[in-house]
Amino acid sequence: MFGGWAHVASLPEDLTGKERVPPPAPTQLDFPSYTPQHSPSPLTTASSRDLFHLLCSIKKPQDITPQYLQILSLSVIPNASFQDLLPHVTEPVHQGGEHVPPPDRLQQTVQELRISHSDAFREVVRLPPLPGHAKPRLSRTRKFWTGLQRMSQFWDCSMDRYYEVADTEDDSSSSSGSSDPDIEMSQSDQSPPDRLPSSSSPDGPQPAKTKQVYKGRRLNDGSAMPSNFRDEAVSALVECVVWAFNCQVRAPNLPPRLQVRNLLFPVRQSFIVGRLPRERELGRRAVLEGPVMGICCRMETIFRPDCMTANGEVGGSSGYGMKLSEVVDEWRGILDLAREVGVMLLLAQERAREGKGEVKPGEGKWWTATPRWGGGPGGLMESEILTAGRDVVDEDKIATPPPSENASADESVDGTTPKPSSTETLLPRAATHPPVRPKRKAIRDISDNNERGGVQHKKGSKPTQTEKWKTLRSGPGIWDAKMRYMRIGAPKSISQAASPSLPPSPAHAEDKAEEIEDQIFMVTSINHHVALTSMQVSEAHLAWLAGEERKDEEREQGLQLKRTRWFDLFDEADRVEFVQGLWDVMAWLMRE
Repeated sequence: MFGGWAHVASLPEDLTGKERVPPPAPTQLDFPSYTPQHSPSPLTTASSRDLFHLLCSIKKPQDITPQYLQILSLSVIPNASFQDLLPHVTEPVHQGGEHVPPPDRLQQTVQELRISHSDAFREVVRLPPLPGHAKPRLSRTRKFWTGLQRMSQFWDCSMDRYYEVADTEDDSSSSSGSSDPDIEMSQSDQSPPDRLPSSSSPDGPQPAKTKQVYKGRRLNDGSAMPSNFRDEAVSALVECVVWAFNCQVRAPNLPPRLQVRNLLFPVRQSFIVGRLPRERELGRRAVLEGPVMGICCRMETIFRPDCMTANGEVGGSSGYGMKLSEVVDEWRGILDLAREVGVMLLLAQERAREGKGEVKPGEGKWWTATPRWGGGPGGLMESEILTAGRDVVDEDKIATPPPSENASADESVDGTTPKPSSTETLLPRAATHPPVRPKRKAIRDISDNNERGGVQHKKGSKPTQTEKWKTLRSGPGIWDAKMRYMRIGAPKSISQAASPSLPPSPAHAEDKAEEIEDQIFMVTSINHHVALTSMQVSEAHLAWLAGEERKDEEREQGLQLKRTRWFDLFDEADRVEFVQGLWDVMAWLMRE
């Protein structure tokens, strides 16, 4: 019964010892190198409108130009340290606080990350350890090693080994051919007559035919790797750190969209890091607090123009011969930077929703409150409701029609009912006296339902398509119902200003004119590398994106993005350094 399943499930095997056809050449590592340095500019209403029109005009990725980053007044600081990402604050970080775990948990995670690739990969694919090696224990980092083992099949070149072996395919094909002499004779007659004789004499040694084979971990090149392999490895590595701080990594429940005025611009956000609430009921509903930070993974592997030559000139059919410093076609690097900025601005908008209520599109407008379906009962729409296949009438509550006033005329003087005539006997009673059909409950309630903005239906019954169409309601919101928006890690002045229940701090009451900035963090990933980015977004920037007019709009404001260097996940020292730096950032966000 289950014999056929053995051919479907593949047994675990060690790819490093399997001889096979060489995979494609390894994908060359390439990283975006576009670093604009725009000076701060005023956040005016005109510039906000210009950004809105530019975003509306995008039809393809090549439409992203440096003009977008220039309007944002964006500057980039690459190769920053983890301490440079944190703002200069005087608030102490309590390492033994309620939300900060002890350093022992970090040491356990680092110890598992220092395991050799061969031992960890054999453990996740359930192979016995190598002779003389102990079985590793993977408790906190098993999901990361599973994702890294899948990535190694496309990126890990450390075990690549190419060599030549004797090619026996021709001999086997000739020996397995037909032995019929007639077929062999016909095949010899079809050989071309002008074939040149072999250069080697029949008496001399014949050169052995060889072919190239491969042993290693790779099955294909890095550009062919599915994007979910990178997503699993990066999210698992981040979760190794944030889980110790009572936080969780999950995918967005709604499509990530950046709001610029009344435009919802889609951005590429892979995961969200949120804090688990203390309330047990909210925890059962999978509600998170935050977002604390975001994760953005990209599958692109080329970030420079395809026409770039080795000497730094741009070739192609145009033939302009421009130098590398004059190239303006680095749209891949600009696009990648724009994606990072878009996700970080979205995180800033979500964190700024603390203490506020969602206003859905069209809420309170006349087109979501005033019925406008012709008025009055009856008509085509009403008949569709009655014939929708749903019984809206309670048969027990249908009242029988009252007796008519002339009922006594139909009775005889002695109180007996007279016999019907011959004509009445031939015709059914329904034809002579058709009964008065009671008016259905849906007909009686249509006018009342229209006044209340929709059709009311019985409890437990599904509304029809007509009822759904006639229901007046506002558009769907863009807030996640399973996210309690909070500015976790922000200065106390921001939280008090955002929450109406908390009184403003006296120390910051006089500094109202000074803009308060929120620190946004995001883990970004390219190829098999990760980095941590940080950006400070002020209230003026959020109001400028929403199109609100401010009195201090002439004040110069700029965005500054800081990014660490790229850490290689296949390098032991790099991934340990990244985890330790991320631990320090989380400790600062979860400070008392």
